Amino acid sequence: MGCIVIQVGNSGTLRTGIIGASGYTGVELLRLLASHPVLDV
Repeated sequence: MGCIVIQVGNSGTLRTGIIGASGYTGVELLRLLASHPVLDV
């Protein structure tokens, strides 16, 4: 089971962190978050 942590940054971006992302689903989740214009992984 994973956990997503989100913190609002000063520049209006949302800083995110993924704990326990593994396997295909974890990789796809990281790929989607990394390509999002407002999120910073």
